[in-house]
Amino acid sequence: MVAFSFVPFIGFWATLPVLRKVGVMFIPGGGTDSLQRLFLIQESQATVLCCTPTYALRLAEVAREHGIDTRALSVRKTIHAGEPGANVPEVKRRIEKAWNAHCFDHAGASEVGAHSFECQVQPGGIHVNESDFILEVLDPQTGRPVPEGSLGELVLTNLGR
Repeated sequence: MVAFSFVPFIGFWATLPVLRKVGVMFIPGGGTDSLQRLFLIQESQATVLCCTPTYALRLAEVAREHGIDTRALSVRKTIHAGEPGANVPEVKRRIEKAWNAHCFDHAGASEVGAHSFECQVQPGGIHVNESDFILEVLDPQTGRPVPEGSLGELVLTNLGR
């Protein structure tokens, strides 16, 4: 279930061609409200929910208000982007408890695209997609790399844009 509206925000737009490429059936949730999305999840037996972390929590709240047990639904994984939160331990715990599902973070920025993802080994944070990005920590005064473990400015370079 891709539970986001199709608006000018480009954060989730890249999801659709990737799902199509790997042959995954997806249910677009744009143009529906939270209750309708919950019914779509129930009817389709969706196993993955893609949305912002706060919307996963809101959707669970709407479910409770309407007597739907999200823990009993077919969703086994949730993938989150569009805002911070899915890698914050307390937020991750709340999402996983609400959905009885593994919560994954997927980070990006409009300027460079989706640059990081969380793997199956949890917890452990997110990993930079090194096949598409160069990650550097630079001294903002000199523009030179800082020694490992030192503070600096994170610079991501997308090799495909």
